[in-house]
Amino acid sequence: MANNLSQLKAKYSPLHRLLVSGNWQEADLETTRLTFRVDSEKLKIDGGIPARGEIAEIIDKFPIQELQLINFLWKKHSKGRFGFSVQWQIFQEITAAYYNPDLIEKYLVNKRWSPMSALAIQIGWLNKGSGEWAFDRDIIYSLDAPLGHLPTVGRQEMGVAFHHGYMLSWIFSKLYPRNTDY
Repeated sequence: MANNLSQLKAKYSPLHRLLVSGNWQEADLETTRLTFRVDSEKLKIDGGIPARGEIAEIIDKFPIQELQLINFLWKKHSKGRFGFSVQWQIFQEITAAYYNPDLIEKYLVNKRWSPMSALAIQIGWLNKGSGEWAFDRDIIYSLDAPLGHLPTVGRQEMGVAFHHGYMLSWIFSKLYPRNTDY
């Protein structure tokens, strides 16, 4: 156990240092490096559909303790503004208001509504109404970013695989397995 703990400390020490120093952009890149990398060439084949299975397998095998540690570090050092649990809380609030017509109208994308698209709009990853995803240059790497804006694990690299909410839904299913209604 002590050996595993020291290995985890060593593995996540760079992320911890970046978050402590408020270097949000490098911390975001480090988070992606530590978690879910998929060959970008596979994402170009059939709109990334074959890669989805690979992504699901990678996430399924990823140790939950490490996801929890990543979330803890992000949440702690952002004073509760960033992390998977912050994104999850926003998602829960959106799904709780599912039948609210004002909410649905607020988060329409190409005249359609989905909870994951609503989440992406709320946290600043998707432009309301147009369905255009924020480019890397549009990501805000500061505490002034929308609540839940970071980390952006896989947002760009995953292409279609994330754009339909798969990435976050898989992360959510791993962290919150009893709440699978998304």
